[in-house]
Amino acid sequence: MSREWVVGIDLGTTYFKIGLFDRDGRLTGLGRVAVETDGGSNGLKCELPIKRFDRLLETAWRDACRTAGTDPDAVRIGGISYSSQANSLILLDADDLPLTPLILWPDRRVPKVESLVEIYGHRSDRFATSGVGLAVGPRMGINKLAWIRRRTPALWRRTRRVMTVSDYLVWRLTGRRIGDLGTAGLLGIVDCRAGDWWPAALRDLQLEKNLLTPLAPPGTLVGATNGAATSLGFPAGIPFALGGLDHHMAAVGVGIPARAPVSVSLGTVLACVALEPEYHPVPDGYCGRGLKGQGFTVLTFCDNGGANLEWFQRQHAPNLTFPELDALADAVAPGCDGLRALPDAASHPGLQGFCHAGPHHTAGHYFRALMESSARSLATLLRPLGMPPSVVLTGGGARSDVWRRILGRETGADILTSDCEEPACRGAAMTAAVMAGWFASFDVAAAHWGRTQQ
Repeated sequence: MSREWVVGIDLGTTYFKIGLFDRDGRLTGLGRVAVETDGGSNGLKCELPIKRFDRLLETAWRDACRTAGTDPDAVRIGGISYSSQANSLILLDADDLPLTPLILWPDRRVPKVESLVEIYGHRSDRFATSGVGLAVGPRMGINKLAWIRRRTPALWRRTRRVMTVSDYLVWRLTGRRIGDLGTAGLLGIVDCRAGDWWPAALRDLQLEKNLLTPLAPPGTLVGATNGAATSLGFPAGIPFALGGLDHHMAAVGVGIPARAPVSVSLGTVLACVALEPEYHPVPDGYCGRGLKGQGFTVLTFCDNGGANLEWFQRQHAPNLTFPELDALADAVAPGCDGLRALPDAASHPGLQGFCHAGPHHTAGHYFRALMESSARSLATLLRPLGMPPSVVLTGGGARSDVWRRILGRETGADILTSDCEEPACRGAAMTAAVMAGWFASFDVAAAHWGRTQQ
């Protein structure tokens, strides 16, 4: 009998990835394609044209099948789901034709928070209702919508649908208009406990509910892939389940809470995820709906992650590789001989984001100081989650032995790593596997697939 897989699609900011997972949870095929965005003459835009979006999906799918050693036209798939970035949007007209490219969340054209968003931002019940404890900022999708409405009223009058990037994926592959509560929640205009768009917020922002996609919990069966999916190389008739926010899906993929109470993404940003049975919004974080509406996902995060290390290597140690800098940092004693990095070190000119710098400090000192700063930030992010005794690391930083030791020393937690290098893909695939009947529940799936190591 031929093999059967489930598919996890990861709509990342830097890469789109598609993974094929077998019944043992092994990643047997992976397509990974870089997302080339349009930045404009001033580099402030971050747009992805729809034709390029389609091409990325098609390429990643065919590469995944090729590396799995299977024919895309004959592959047996039990189900598909996804992991997604948030606050990335597209506007469609009455014929469902794109009026804009996908405007991704890093887009920085909006110079400040628009007036309508300021009104919404001053709502006293915003945090308690939406679960979004973050300050309203220019990169939020609702701010971009307010800006488009003011700057291009003719375009706005033609707009009949506003979709997130994951909404668009669901519609593109199934023809169904339905979005997941987890990804939509980070827009800040969802009533998290009610599980629907928040009427008061929509009034503040002058958004009509019929512009937005109907919502359901992550893990909900949408339907099956249709003829439009075949134009991208996907088979028709494959069951499709709503996925969720990338950090949430990565946490599912590493097996929390079966393997550890919290997952930590040590990527460009630093993010922590816990699964809670009750609604538990946290300041400076996000609380969204859990899988199949069971419980809630609590997310805390900050910018003090790998982005600072990437900045240092690029600007101050271009002749050294990351493994070489890692080795230099490992040779430096804890405390870095007094050198201390600020959490926003990369935003300062030169090396002014470091305190107590001296001529005796080397590249290894600076690199370790950034790791120690990140570890202090992690301890702060873990406090609202109860300072768990163990965490599972994901992201590129999880490959650094020295960084893992620093994190463990600062937080007091046992630092575990996953056996899967693409946990967001696997979390999406686990969602598809439960929907396909491979497992009786997500807890059972996590116990079988969420393998970790120290």
